[in-house]
Amino acid sequence: MGIEFNSIRSLRENNLPSVLYNVIPEVNTDNSAYYLYSAYESINVSSEQLGQDIDTIRSVLRNSGRNSNKLLIGEYGFDEKVVSDIKSRFNNTTEIIKNKNIPIAIWWNLLNTPTSFGIFNSVIGSSGYPDYTQVGSAFVDEVKSLAL
Repeated sequence: MGIEFNSIRSLRENNLPSVLYNVIPEVNTDNSAYYLYSAYESINVSSEQLGQDIDTIRSVLRNSGRNSNKLLIGEYGFDEKVVSDIKSRFNNTTEIIKNKNIPIAIWWNLLNTPTSFGIFNSVIGSSGYPDYTQVGSAFVDEVKSLAL
């Protein structure tokens, strides 16, 4: 069982109810429940904002009697048309996710169409497969560095 939410600040700043602050504290769950934060609100600001928001989420979960270690990150990705140094941004954000001991982070989009968030380009490269985007190359380097 799990609950997904996507707003940490924007709804609260406008005095509107949110899943994090108004639903999660009221839902009966056991300690096996997961909490998936679709993190585009944080990631679109900065890697550091994501780190601060992870701390905020965990505080809300703990204060609600929830297991704050069951936090997952979803919709993790960057628009390569908007983010100028996408590899650095990927590396910084990935490091924060690892340092915060987030057990699972889900990339937003694999194929770079119709958006520019993907790991693979939408056209077939010379290898007969789609080539990696800039962030895709950083993603592959990160995966290769993991001790599996």
